[in-house]
Amino acid sequence: MRITKSGDAYLRSLLIMGARAVLNAAKYKTDSFSRWTVALEQRAGCWKAVVAIAAKNARMACAMLRRGEQFAMPVRGRRPPSDNQGEPRSQNPPPRDDRR
Repeated sequence: MRITKSGDAYLRSLLIMGARAVLNAAKYKTDSFSRWTVALEQRAGCWKAVVAIAAKNARMACAMLRRGEQFAMPVRGRRPPSDNQGEPRSQNPPPRDDRR
């Protein structure tokens, strides 16, 4: 998925404005996504970073809509309870195949 001019201009502008807000707020945060955005801005420049963040947000929104999921901010170090009470959890989750 790309942010191109062939799509809905209003949706594209919302994605870009949201990405600008994310990039501005990321400078004061220390979570992994914020660190990624700040590093991306330093590597690629401000506007390329904004477009990359907008594209990433669009991909996440599309995947959530496709799967019918609600957004939940990941909490570091916490996992949802498992069905198997006595068995230890695997350190590596099984790979997901998102290609459909």
